[in-house]
Amino acid sequence: MLNLFGKKRRVKSAANRQSGGGLFHAIRAHFASAESASKDNDWWKADYLSADADASPDTRRVLRMRSRYEYQNNSYARGVIQCLANDTIGNGPRLRYASTDDRLNSRIERDFTAWAETIRLGEKLRAVRIARARDGEAFVMLAQNPTLRTVVKLDLSLIDSDRVAGDSACSCADAGAEGCGKPFMVDGIAYDQYGNPVSYRVLVSHPCDGSLDEERAIFVPAANIVHVFRPDRPEQHRGVPELSAALPLFAKLRRYTNAVVASAEKAAEYGGILYTDHPKDDTCAEIEPMDAVTLDINQLTTMPEGWKMDELYVKAPIATYADFKKEMLSEIGAAMGIPYAIVAGTSAGYTYASAKLDHQTYFRVLRNERGFVEDSILNRLFELWLREWSLANPDAADLPRSGNAANVPHDGGAADSPRLSTWNASWLWPMFDNIDMLTAARVQSIAIKNKTTTLATEYARQGKNWKTELAQFEKEQQFLREHGIDK
Repeated sequence: MLNLFGKKRRVKSAANRQSGGGLFHAIRAHFASAESASKDNDWWKADYLSADADASPDTRRVLRMRSRYEYQNNSYARGVIQCLANDTIGNGPRLRYASTDDRLNSRIERDFTAWAETIRLGEKLRAVRIARARDGEAFVMLAQNPTLRTVVKLDLSLIDSDRVAGDSACSCADAGAEGCGKPFMVDGIAYDQYGNPVSYRVLVSHPCDGSLDEERAIFVPAANIVHVFRPDRPEQHRGVPELSAALPLFAKLRRYTNAVVASAEKAAEYGGILYTDHPKDDTCAEIEPMDAVTLDINQLTTMPEGWKMDELYVKAPIATYADFKKEMLSEIGAAMGIPYAIVAGTSAGYTYASAKLDHQTYFRVLRNERGFVEDSILNRLFELWLREWSLANPDAADLPRSGNAANVPHDGGAADSPRLSTWNASWLWPMFDNIDMLTAARVQSIAIKNKTTTLATEYARQGKNWKTELAQFEKEQQFLREHGIDK
């Protein structure tokens, strides 16, 4: 067989192949990052553990303690987490139900809003978001609360992540995972062979509250628990705090701040050094070396004969403190996808375009967070609420339909009526404030005119019901016409 050069193809010997001889030499790729790590880059600390072994119970416990310490004692750590929770959840989302029956839609939206306000849904969602950022995960138990004033008794009970813990003596059979193929457990959570949670081992009380029941635990079925965390690696089953990457930065910022304060305090003190120009054998007063002399503040003090005093200057790194602090806060915000202006709480030094661009990036993060809340909590919560609501209101499926209501195929929703389906539900979140209100109003007007949005959506972003607002608008217009004010 001829090769490209018109000569016969020759088979290389094993020695020739190993030595790279011949016309074509072997080219071996080289990664500088894969070389032996030195202590300068800290790569020697890298490990090859699995996701669950890397986030072991002891490691997560230490990270939670340190993250909670920063949250409780560091104003920036607390502020950035609070800001993220408030901007993501706000007052809580509003349900928009869009079945073929307008009366049914209004009834479901009204009852769900009343139930959400009764259980303080917005407040609990903010607490879940704070726990996810500070502790790495949040557990929500879905249980009945007979003291609620609404017909639906479903309630949300938040569980500290410390209470969901494993036990070496506990088996999958104890957790109710028998008959699940090849079940396995990860720190108190039992999974079936497909990776679906089966049950959660929940301690009756916190391990460190001093209660006698601190070691007693119950197994809660997975249908009654919502485990909220965002995994960073495949096959990761427990969450780590979102502040983990920023914890060393908070410590460095605190150390630098304390050093600046200590330098400023030293510089503010009235101190000096006594020195003399006389030779050793010349006449001057005798003073013990390194002896301290007390000086009175706001008083003229005489020096010993032949001695002078020079003020002691302490160099304080105050000039570079602001720059160092800005860089640290920028890096802290980058760990959570938050720009510096949000972490520092100020846009000083920004142009309007720069501040707006940074906030647009932040708003994209919030939209992703809201989608995560919908998928992990709200959709499942509404499914349970709708099932219980339909049982408490059996007449809901028989309500007369308004308009031309088409028959929608049944999708296995909460009730037998095709109108009572969770697929009819959507969530409307509070809108983000816009500094340029005039431009925002123009954009809103153009969007409504082009039919790229609806009045229901725009009113819902303001936390209002479009039917109620339009009815009120009609009343005001009627009042103006009756009194001859509307010209």
